[in-house]
Amino acid sequence: LHLMIENVGSSGIILTPEQKATLQTSLVILKNEQKFNKVFLWGKIKGIKDDYFIAQGIGRDEMSDKRYMYSKDCLNWGLLNPPTKELREKAKMFKGRFTGDASNEFEHIQIKKVPGEGDEMHEEEETITMKEEDRLACVIAEIDHDAFVVPRGAYIRTPIGQIVSNKSFEGLNIAESAKLNSYCHFREAV
Repeated sequence: LHLMIENVGSSGIILTPEQKATLQTSLVILKNEQKFNKVFLWGKIKGIKDDYFIAQGIGRDEMSDKRYMYSKDCLNWGLLNPPTKELREKAKMFKGRFTGDASNEFEHIQIKKVPGEGDEMHEEEETITMKEEDRLACVIAEIDHDAFVVPRGAYIRTPIGQIVSNKSFEGLNIAESAKLNSYCHFREAV
């Protein structure tokens, strides 16, 4: 884990030495408490007041047994509920930055045209609210769905249907790594 955290700085995300040390211990504790097979630092989502550190815990099936946790101090982790399709569609209405307060409620005013008397249409306002914690879970799910790619052959399906790391996969050679078709999205087929 400590080797992976050192590589984060090249992507523009800088962690202080205190954050690195705290993450190295808290992610190991998180893995043991939640009984994950693997735990990764998924990323950092910046907020206005506080930032969110996101961890991804993986169980036996690496595709479907994933859970996400967030922390503002790299020590105390809160579990994010998996977003439903309806919640993910609702989250697309909200724009703007995260505040850093998981209990904050975002508001969106939607104007609908409603039939009135005769052929007349009048406008009606509807206020839609969403907690920041739910929006955070939706944004993470959308990023994962759109951007999680892996090399072909890096994972295999076991006879019982689980997706696991291919222990015999040694990586792609230079020629194969330059080809776009050497990679695939790591998600259920659509």
